[in-house]
Amino acid sequence: MSQTLESHEMDCSFCGDEFVSRSRTQLSAKRRGLKTFCSKLCRERWHRRNPKLHDLGPCPTCGDSFKSKRKAKKYCSLGCFLNDPKTAETLRQNNEAKKSRDECPICGKEKRAARTTCSRQCWRVYLSERFDRWIASPSQIALPQNFDEFLSQETLPCLVDGCEWIGDRLGQHINMVHGITAEEFKSLAGFNKRSGLVSIEESRRMSNLASQLFSEGRIGQSFAEYLASVKDGEIDAPKATAPKATLEYVEHRTKSITLRTRKTKTRTCDICDAKYETFGHAHNSKYCSVGCRKAAYKDMESRLRFMMRCSFCGAMFTGNRNQSRRHERGDKVACSKDCRHKMNIKAALSARGIDHE
Repeated sequence: MSQTLESHEMDCSFCGDEFVSRSRTQLSAKRRGLKTFCSKLCRERWHRRNPKLHDLGPCPTCGDSFKSKRKAKKYCSLGCFLNDPKTAETLRQNNEAKKSRDECPICGKEKRAARTTCSRQCWRVYLSERFDRWIASPSQIALPQNFDEFLSQETLPCLVDGCEWIGDRLGQHINMVHGITAEEFKSLAGFNKRSGLVSIEESRRMSNLASQLFSEGRIGQSFAEYLASVKDGEIDAPKATAPKATLEYVEHRTKSITLRTRKTKTRTCDICDAKYETFGHAHNSKYCSVGCRKAAYKDMESRLRFMMRCSFCGAMFTGNRNQSRRHERGDKVACSKDCRHKMNIKAALSARGIDHE
């Protein structure tokens, strides 16, 4: 940073205190009437209180104009992003360009084949890169959405109105300063119960430390013995309980369903032998269209036969599903066209009061 030969007195635009600086940049800002700050913390607090919102024009899906702190945002909400027809193609291209299943797409470390990333921290970054970079976060509300983007930051701001704290351990700050436990704050703000209120770097450091202590046998031994007892059948496994539908849980469920349903699979129609593509939620489909499905159901029903008694001559015969349903309801059924014709004539004459033998 270039400096002037003499020191200059300035007023901090946030706290109002006078300070002395030799920065050429701050001197230029003072002469042009711009904001000057006595420290980096005051500058961050001022930008936190006065966010610069960019007018990004209409949303591609709903057409409403919206503002956001980031210029890269294209959609006003997560719902508009998922409802855009281009979303399926974008996610499909991302799936095709994804790295090897045995390599974490975020940090490059080895991972399990059944998992997308190697750790929970990388999973948050993965979801944030695929979803939250496109969606605007309104600054008027604390956390309406984009929980992954919030917890993937290098430092976390306090969400309590009027508090300008910025740091790595948000849960500890909430407990010590505002007198709210981390569990109560997670419930109020919509976080999951197991989500750590720490920055992404602090979360990685704590995970690495826990792994090292566990490998050294200093923590987690009783839990490992408990898992071994459950695996050997000595102790019954606890019953799984449904997670609480928090705002973060709903967001993760929506994103997971979107990623799963956007994966396509090529299948062959059982009726017309045509090739067609299905999304993840319809991988077990058998027909390319509604017409083929109706034709298949009609063919299956025509091949099903049921035993019943003719309402006119009393003979036993085999009929289709519709005749069986009429017979079960107590309606009249006929074994042939001749019996049905005679039965209809008898019913018409009886309606006019004429006896017919």
